[in-house]
Amino acid sequence: MIDFQQIIEYLCERVFDPVPAFIMQKEILKTPAASPGYVNANEQMRQSKWYRELAGEQWDDGSWGRFHSMDSKATVKQRFATTEDALKRARQLSLTKDDPVVAKCIALMERYVRGEETWRDNIEKHKDGGKSHLRAPFEGTFSKQNKRVRYRGVVKNQGAEFLYAMAFNFRRLLVLNPV
Repeated sequence: MIDFQQIIEYLCERVFDPVPAFIMQKEILKTPAASPGYVNANEQMRQSKWYRELAGEQWDDGSWGRFHSMDSKATVKQRFATTEDALKRARQLSLTKDDPVVAKCIALMERYVRGEETWRDNIEKHKDGGKSHLRAPFEGTFSKQNKRVRYRGVVKNQGAEFLYAMAFNFRRLLVLNPV
């Protein structure tokens, strides 16, 4: 029977891509953020194609265009149709709210809530002036890091998806690398 430690050792030996290596350091091995291994993995992840694409497409104000609805009349096509899509990518990269790209977007969302910025989206018929556009993605993406706004159902769903992804990857590993 293979135990969890053997699986971790196996993955540590064979994971070379910077994004999975960073996620393994952060999420599986729970390496402290100040440790050299974590810092190195984080720097390598920031040099990856996926992070550079996310940071490169971010607008000066901190968004990636419209927040919630796609702009079908946009003259410049972007990789991320909405800011929500970009935040999903940030979560897939396991970025925290302290990452400069995410922090810039959170600052924009705070300005939206305070009324200092106007929406690019067409405001739907919300009695709150469009602030509900912010609540659901924020709760689902970065609220785990702030206990005041955490939605507890996400943890269960995320755990199930993580286990599903692990099982899928182990099945693929056996197909690609028979024991």
